[in-house]
Amino acid sequence: MQRPSEQVPVTRLALAVIVVLYLAHALPLYFFNVAMPAILRSQGVDLRWIGMLSLLYIPWAFKFLWAPLVDRHYLHSLGRRRTWLWLTQAALVAGILVLALTGLEHGLLLFVLVSLWISTFAATQDIAIDGYTVESLASEDHRLGSMAQSIGVALGSMFGGAGVLWLYQVVGWQSALLTLASLSALTMLAVARVDDRLPAQAEAAKPGFIATFK
Repeated sequence: MQRPSEQVPVTRLALAVIVVLYLAHALPLYFFNVAMPAILRSQGVDLRWIGMLSLLYIPWAFKFLWAPLVDRHYLHSLGRRRTWLWLTQAALVAGILVLALTGLEHGLLLFVLVSLWISTFAATQDIAIDGYTVESLASEDHRLGSMAQSIGVALGSMFGGAGVLWLYQVVGWQSALLTLASLSALTMLAVARVDDRLPAQAEAAKPGFIATFK
């Protein structure tokens, strides 16, 4: 992590990377928030069960519990943020692929477990993306990071929500989810542009796990 005095002026490429990262994390989020309720309703699922989709956001409420672990444990060859960005995005793509190949035909329990898997890794990814955005930009450029975040989330909501819903209507569940998985996989190209390896002095200054909550 660079100190503010060491940070270089923000570039269009850096902002584009942040936009794509937030787009990637918004895709599954808005799939469950926008597309999934409508799809389930079209299949005759009871409204009470559809309302239970809100429970998938439990990991988001408690992600602060493992946020210190995301900060402290990573592969040094990749960097603190890029390690978790690779891991979480790969897990999200895998989860979406499983949903594409199973759906509700293999039972509600499997659907719920896979959905929780996706939600948990999306919440974990949010930790890494927020951390990278703050650390990679000088304090005076944080407003640009906020703008990039808004653009990425807006695009992710359109593709993950309305886009997948439209595809479901046209080509069906499996093709729509495979398209979502492919788009999620493509966003990993942005992760390849992330370089946040910590200098030695920053590595030595990491706070302890317990101290994080003080």
